[in-house]
Amino acid sequence: APGAAAAPVAASPPDPATTAAAPPAFDPAEAARYMRSGDEAVPPTAEELDERDRASGYAAEIRDVVRAHRAQVATCYERAFKTAPAARGARVEIGFSVDEQGAPRAIRPVENTSGSDGLAACLAQRLAGWRFPRPPGGAFEAVYPFVFSAAGR
Repeated sequence: APGAAAAPVAASPPDPATTAAAPPAFDPAEAARYMRSGDEAVPPTAEELDERDRASGYAAEIRDVVRAHRAQVATCYERAFKTAPAARGARVEIGFSVDEQGAPRAIRPVENTSGSDGLAACLAQRLAGWRFPRPPGGAFEAVYPFVFSAAGR
């Protein structure tokens, strides 16, 4: 009839078989490509987890060596700041590698917010004389953060 409102037509629900593709099958090779390319987060492999555990354990051994030389670190700080202390939270990061025999190599300042190049040089010089446990699996790369407060440690 003229002027009569048309009755709404009920839409049929979409057919899932025609509108949604089946999820792709898991492909380990494709996952590895994503992990290498950084396109998508992929959980680490068992081998990578084992490597992280070894690195974490060795990092604890590095901390033990640094703690054993705490007096040398404090001396570096005291010499660098005879007249005025460094700002609270001053940080000097020293990068180095530990060779297969436990000797530090390629020692270099990575970051220094202390305002004292002498402090970074002293820490690097002291660290050069330290001996570390032999790293598992060969040479080990590390960056150690020395963080100082106004009290010197």
